[in-house]
Amino acid sequence: MLRRHHSLCSSWHLRFLFPTTKRRPQSAFQGCHGNSYRRFSCMSDSVHKLPLLSHHRHRRLPTSIKHSRNASREPVSEAQRRSAQLELEQMTRSTSRLLAIKDSALITDAIINEARVALHYWSRRWYMHFHPGFGRAAKGSALSLEALRNSTFGHFEEQQMAQEAEEFETDDLASTVQHMSGDYGARQAEILLDWSISYNLVPRGIFNQEGLCSPLDYDFSEDYGSSPNMTCVNIIDTYLLPCAYNGVGGFNYSNQEQISLLVEESNQRHYATLSKHYTKNPRYIKAVVDATRIMKKMRELQANFPDQLSPDTLSIKSELNVWSKRSMTLGADHVGAQTGGILAGNIIAGHINNTNPKEMLRTMENSDAIEVDVYTVQGCLHEMEKVLTRAEEQYISTKDDSIKPSVDWYNHVLGSWARSDLKDAPNRTRQILSGMEVFAGCQDANGDDDFRACWASPDSISYNSVLFCLARDASETRAKEALQLFQMLKTRYEQTKNEEIRPDEVTYGTVLHALAQVGMAREAENILDTIEEEYGASGTVVPSLTIYNTVLNAWANSFDRSAPRRAELLLARMKSLSSTGKNLDVEPDTVSISTVMSCHARSKKREGAERAEELLDQAIKSYSMGNAKVKPDSIMFNCAVLGWAHCSSSSDGDDQARGKIPPERAEMLLQKFRTLRENNTLDIHPMAQTFNIVLDSWAKSERKDAASRAIALMREMAKVGVTPDECSYNSVLYAISKQEDPIWVKRAEELFQEMKTLNSMGKLTISDLTYNVMMNVHGKSRSKGGAKKAEELLRTMEHQLH
Repeated sequence: MLRRHHSLCSSWHLRFLFPTTKRRPQSAFQGCHGNSYRRFSCMSDSVHKLPLLSHHRHRRLPTSIKHSRNASREPVSEAQRRSAQLELEQMTRSTSRLLAIKDSALITDAIINEARVALHYWSRRWYMHFHPGFGRAAKGSALSLEALRNSTFGHFEEQQMAQEAEEFETDDLASTVQHMSGDYGARQAEILLDWSISYNLVPRGIFNQEGLCSPLDYDFSEDYGSSPNMTCVNIIDTYLLPCAYNGVGGFNYSNQEQISLLVEESNQRHYATLSKHYTKNPRYIKAVVDATRIMKKMRELQANFPDQLSPDTLSIKSELNVWSKRSMTLGADHVGAQTGGILAGNIIAGHINNTNPKEMLRTMENSDAIEVDVYTVQGCLHEMEKVLTRAEEQYISTKDDSIKPSVDWYNHVLGSWARSDLKDAPNRTRQILSGMEVFAGCQDANGDDDFRACWASPDSISYNSVLFCLARDASETRAKEALQLFQMLKTRYEQTKNEEIRPDEVTYGTVLHALAQVGMAREAENILDTIEEEYGASGTVVPSLTIYNTVLNAWANSFDRSAPRRAELLLARMKSLSSTGKNLDVEPDTVSISTVMSCHARSKKREGAERAEELLDQAIKSYSMGNAKVKPDSIMFNCAVLGWAHCSSSSDGDDQARGKIPPERAEMLLQKFRTLRENNTLDIHPMAQTFNIVLDSWAKSERKDAASRAIALMREMAKVGVTPDECSYNSVLYAISKQEDPIWVKRAEELFQEMKTLNSMGKLTISDLTYNVMMNVHGKSRSKGGAKKAEELLRTMEHQLH
């Protein structure tokens, strides 16, 4: 069985984002390591945010499991690879032979045993050999992301399996492996499962797990014994691999170049990997649909064959895992998800996919596949609470250790609530955590805190889930709550030395993110100092690049007068640590430089704008010399341009005395941007936001030619393939409102009519802000009837509102 636990978000595993002190070579099992950000940039606020947190289970494992995991990282020899391929061939022939049996009288005990072995192989061993998320025997074969990308949906028909079985009889097995999709093993296992049920093999021991564990498998007998639910759970977990490995199935060095992506869509820049963005592919939803189908079959088996299968700790955990993934699919969590849910768009194809995840789930499940309301986040959470309560009641009444509540149960529920964005999510997560603390004896049940009775002690994942929920509400109140919870957890660990609640890299990353969002920079840097001190004393959490960038972001969001200086000091510290070899991972990257530039830009001083531009020039030079980590991007240019836009409200006379005025300096930066692209020095595309920042700078300027310069710049946008948006037009209209010549009113009317035409074609939105600017144009004009036209615009706006 796959040892996977609750995931707040299957974007990636932050365990590898914040590496521990015990450094290991990265393997396919780890997923994508490094500093990858979901980043936003807007005209007035260019910030960098932490990725959506992902909390897969990483409990301190028994020695046997650690040995197995270490073995999975060792190089695969040709002999091992060939052995795995021969086993695949044997299992394929065995499965074909089993499915060819049509008479139940011919099914002997030996046949049942053969079916048990085949079920075990397809549901458990296959993915370890051939799934690209693990990259064992698949390494060196022709298995590729392209094969996964082109794989089709739907059930795996017997005819197709027979055809592939014939292919496996060829000498070049490696060339045929590429035709497998990531759920190949699970689909084979499901066919065998249905065959076993149809011939009534459940009472005959088809789910007996005795003797099926093998050296390559993880031995979880200490936790779950030989649960008869293991087969169904394994199939569910294998189907859900796209959720754990984000829609593709994982990462290894053989496909690293294929994975790297830089995507620009709808004026938003996404820096990540293919495996991250594949969460926005229908494959994720398909995985959830398949897992839900197996969960339903497992429930039916438990109801029809209670003597052979009954709910236990393992099956309950698996059910909660499925509901958790459904809630993730339906939740409005990812950037660009215009209809909510994980399916935010087909990033690979380079366009937004507006498919509604809810409707896709209904279609793929024939809408009535499940009776309860599971097509909303609230419905999924309600079902999870029902499953949890029912299992707790069964344990309380029977005291049967086979269904003893597990901390993983509660972590799944906590994680789903934390990601739900429902109004009562913070309170509900605190209630569950408080109940777990009461069970652990950490909190008095007679206290004032409201709690839900629980039957397992919390671990670091439990606390991380609540921290994550608090961090999703970007308010100072929630940030202070997160800091308080973090400090309490840290104190409790120091007092008890309980490794299960030891703050880990996710804990630190989450609380830092909560603080950074609201600009609590001093508190964030204090935590960083603590991490550095503990790291120097053989601590377990390495102060990674992401942690440093998060603290830089806290300074950028603080608007503290000392923010630029403090950010520069932190940047210098990062350079020193990396150059001296004390911490090679914290060498500043594009995010680091851009965030420090943002600090300077927000100072609204000419000196800050000049320093931001200086940092940009340094990054361009460093990149040209081969440092790809600081490759300038659109966000970096936006930060530099923003510095001049923010100081453009100062006296134009004073600026002229010192050289070019801010709008001119901003436009010069824009021209530098275009030149670097035209010269193929940088492969970045101009964005509407960059132009809008410069247009806004001209709009704030008191120069007499500001309006004409703004119009000319907006007309240039189309020449470079950038479409002006409402913000572009409004900046030009605002610049026009400062002009005294009545002829400019006519120009404003022409632009407003142009906006209406584009709006009627669905290419442009017109908000109240546009009407307000136009009323300002007419109100300030000296033309006859200006006040009357302004009043007419007001009436039009009021009519549209109603």
